[in-house]
Order: sequence, then C-alpha cells, then structure tokens
Amino acid sequence: MANLSHGDGTMASPVQATSLEQLPPEIRRQVLFNFDLDDLKAIVFASPVFYQQYCLDRQAILRNSLDLSIGSAAISACALLRFEALRQFPSRSAPGATEAVDAFLRAHNANEARLYSAVQLTHAEVVSIAAHFSKVVEPVGDAFAFWALGNLELGKCRSEYEHLTLATEPAHGQSLGDADNLPHEEHPDDPAIHSPQGEQSEDPSAISTGGEENSNYSDSEDDTTEDSSSDSSSEAEIAWPTRVERIRIFRALYRVDLCCRMFGAKNEAEEANSWVDGWMVEQGFTNTCKVFDGLETWELEEVRSVNLFVTLTYNEAFEKMTTALDPTNPRYVDGYEPPVSPDTFEKLDDMVNLGSLELGTSTLGVTHFWDLLRKGDAEASDEFVQMLSGTMRHGAAMEMEEDVFSIQAQYTVRDESLKRSQKATAREKMPFSGEDGRKDDEALAPYAWGVLCKGRYRDLFGDCLPFWWAERALVIWEASRLVGSMTDNDLRTAADGFESVTIQDRWDWYNS
Repeated sequence: MANLSHGDGTMASPVQATSLEQLPPEIRRQVLFNFDLDDLKAIVFASPVFYQQYCLDRQAILRNSLDLSIGSAAISACALLRFEALRQFPSRSAPGATEAVDAFLRAHNANEARLYSAVQLTHAEVVSIAAHFSKVVEPVGDAFAFWALGNLELGKCRSEYEHLTLATEPAHGQSLGDADNLPHEEHPDDPAIHSPQGEQSEDPSAISTGGEENSNYSDSEDDTTEDSSSDSSSEAEIAWPTRVERIRIFRALYRVDLCCRMFGAKNEAEEANSWVDGWMVEQGFTNTCKVFDGLETWELEEVRSVNLFVTLTYNEAFEKMTTALDPTNPRYVDGYEPPVSPDTFEKLDDMVNLGSLELGTSTLGVTHFWDLLRKGDAEASDEFVQMLSGTMRHGAAMEMEEDVFSIQAQYTVRDESLKRSQKATAREKMPFSGEDGRKDDEALAPYAWGVLCKGRYRDLFGDCLPFWWAERALVIWEASRLVGSMTDNDLRTAADGFESVTIQDRWDWYNS
C-alpha cells in the first residue's frame, strides 16, 4: 500500500485493498473461474488486483468464461466463425483454404453430437467468439428476450407491452467500468478488458423493436420516479432470463446468423469471391434445410422464434424508412433533403422491388441487425435512414420460413433417415427437464415441448404449430416461468389436440 501526499504536503490515507483482493493468488484465480464474460469484465475493470491475476492465466480464464456464457452454443458460434474464415480466401486453391474447409465441416458436423464446448476451441477462436458475443450477439439476445417475454406475459403483439419491466439482472452489454483505469494496451482485442466505444453502451431498453423507446425497462430501484410509482400496481415485473434460457437464445441467434452468412445477401466483395458458393453446392448445402438436419425439433423452434423477431423488426424498419422518405412527410418543408442516394426513391417506389429489398436486407446477418437496432427510433432519424438505405440488398437464396418451417417444406422435404424422424416414427420417450422440480438443461427438450408432445418425440414444427408458439418463444423458457401460468393452460389444451396430428393431416389442411 503506497502513501500518497496531498498538494498541501499532508499524507493521504493508504489505499486499502478490498477483502476479496487480499485473498491468496490461487483463491483469486479460482474466483475468476466462476465468472461468465459479463461478470469477468466487471471485476477486471473494477480491480487492478484481479486484472493482474487475469493476465497471468488469461487463456484458461477467458475460455472458461465463454463456456459459462454460451454453453452448448459454442459449436454454432465456432461453425459461424470458421465459415466466415472461408470467405477470406480468394480461391479454393489458396494456401490454407483446404484446412479451413475441413475445420468448418468438423464444426458443422459436431452440431448433432453436441459434444463441443469452448474448451475445444483454439485461443484465437475463443477471443474472436467472445468479442463478437459481447459486441453483437448478447445485446441482440437481450432485445429478443425483451420482445418475447412481453409477448409471453400479455399474449399480445410486441407494440403492446411498454408497461412491462425486466428485473433481477443489469442490462447486459453495458460498459461496466472505466477503461482508462486499466492498462489495456497489452491485449487490445480481449473482450474481457475492452469496452468498444459506441457499440456496447446501449441499454436494451433503448432498442426500439416496436418503434418506441421502452423507457420502463428497469434495472434498479433508482430508475423509479414518483410518477411511475403511482402506476406500480398495474406494472408487471418479468424475471430476467436464466442462464439456460439465455443459452437457448444465443444458440438460435448463432444458427440464424450462420444461415444468413451462408445463404443470405452478400456485399460486393463477397459476390466477387464466389468459390465458396460453388463448394457449398458440392457439399449439398443448397438451402437452410441442410444446415439444420442434425437439430432436434425444439431447436428448430428456437430458430423460428428468433427468425420471426428479425423478420418483423426489418418489416417495421422498412415501413419507418418509406414513411420518412414519403414526399408528403412534413419533414420535407423548407427544402429538407434526406441523406440518401437519388436512386433510393426509385427502389422504394415499386412494391415488388421493395419486398425483394426487405427480404434480402433481413438476411445480412446479426451484426447488421444489431446496427439496425442501435440506430432505430420512432422518428426514423437521418442516421437510421442513411444506414438502412445504404445497406439494402435484394432478395437472396435464403427464405427460411419457406425452406424450413412451412407445411409444404415439411411435407415435401421429409427425410426418414434423420434421427429425429426415426424417433418420432417410433414415438420414443423424450428426455426433457423442468418437471417435478428438476433443473432445466439446454441440451434436453424444454418444458413446453415436453408438455405439447406428452413426453414423446414428434417431427412436427414451424407452421404445423400455432403462430403464438413462435411469438412467445415457448421453447426458450424454463418450467419455472411457465408452470401455473395462462400459457401453461394454453399448452395443455393444445397438447390434447396435437397428440394425433400428422404431417399428412397438416398437408391436407394446407391444400383444402
């Protein structure tokens, strides 16, 4: 402890280390091994002692924190990272391209085995995945959770849950310390000690997926005013997603992002480098169905819920933009000129063209989607309009709803060789958790799926289920959130009618 002097020559009190910082090094190291990425970032920012301890065993601690944060989503994150690496090679014959192809296939094929975790990734992969997770995936996951929990609590559309508040956890993705107090130069890309400026300071409450700021997102009692307290009796408080629920959200986001990067719209550089597209056709990756072959039906439902959130958000974003650029908009008085290229009005004037642009832009991936959420607001600011109009892309080969989740796709693309289809045909008993007080496991079927299927495998999903399934993201939530609720009653009612339904029944209904 150093004695510091004041300007008048008197001695300042010595700086006392906290009781936690006074622990032996081996105990401090063990403490760090209990933190996920958010908590690790918080303590590393707050304590120079723990920062030094972190630097001594950075690789192992960061790897463990990533595993705690994303769990079984690590394999999807790894597959996404390795596919992005393929795009960096100018040709298939380029040095290292063959090894990169093999690495991606190993990661993709491991989806079915579900044995991957962060401990099997290289250190460079761990750093890249952790940085992308903190900057993009986690805040988008928080926005999705807020949307889906609003739908779950009220059974209404997303524009009708402004009075809800999320509780028990701070907003993830916020800066948790003063970066200037720590020597970050040693590891500038380390997600645990680097707070990206302008990328992560947004509170998910400011993310407007419904076109308005959700100012009632409450993380502490300090946010409560006298005016809001008078309405507290009518305000519903929602528990923040648990670790299992968050992992389900993250793995669905990674899978949506992987499909976007494989089959979605491309920028000019990617269009010029087309060898990867030819290679995918050789491998049988002709549409998103192939990517999802190894997934269980409830995991497909996770993807459907996230994809629905993305689709609805882009739909609303394009509505905002077209309204903002409408010549009858009052904004155009006094010679206002919107910050868009001259051909933008032409592109948006034709409804068919507009639909193609909306579809294509929605497949640009989760990073672009996070940019949209950060810049979105009720008034469609110039920054928002400029960003969206400048990144618009026409429709791509990816149309997930049609390729995977439609009744037609399920009927015409049935593959009895898939393990999930074989289990469904045999009506095998399904391992699922959440009942009888057991803790949920993200690797097993969620409570809602077990109730709907009455404990037996079923190979029906997507449009074979009611729309409110995806809107409320029922396959995401643990039993503790659903048991005894109105949604639980809806589930059990639906299960009685679902038990004898077959894909042939749905197909006949679809064609009737």
